[in-house]
Amino acid sequence: MWIMQTARTVRERAFSLVEVAMALGIVAFSLVAVFSLLSVSFTADRAAKDDTVLAEIAGSTINGLRSQPFASAYLYASAGPTLYFDAEGKGGMTPAEAVYQCTVSVVSDPAREGTSGPNLLRVRLDFRWPVGSAAGSQRIVQACLARYE
Repeated sequence: MWIMQTARTVRERAFSLVEVAMALGIVAFSLVAVFSLLSVSFTADRAAKDDTVLAEIAGSTINGLRSQPFASAYLYASAGPTLYFDAEGKGGMTPAEAVYQCTVSVVSDPAREGTSGPNLLRVRLDFRWPVGSAAGSQRIVQACLARYE
């Protein structure tokens, strides 16, 4: 009698094949959801890093223009220089070693003709990355530089 009771309690405590299959299905579904979120997370992380670096590059470029005399800044921006930056936003790179490309230009907006004049310079920074990629990303930043005398 004791042997039959032991066999019965062992059988009652074990998992059935259906329970194991259900548990594996739930785990597999959860892993698929987690891995799909990882790809979204990596994409969002890369976009956030690009936004941070571009804001830093734009700020340093605009501050560089502001630190020059107004006429020099106008001549520099009118020439449409192309600047190259590495992945951390450090400038002075060659196109071969750069990640970000920034083209500086003067903006003339006919709709806002009354706001421009000899004391206001509207500048456009056209960012492209990665350098040399046909299907890369692009971002445009505009700023106004004013002469106060």
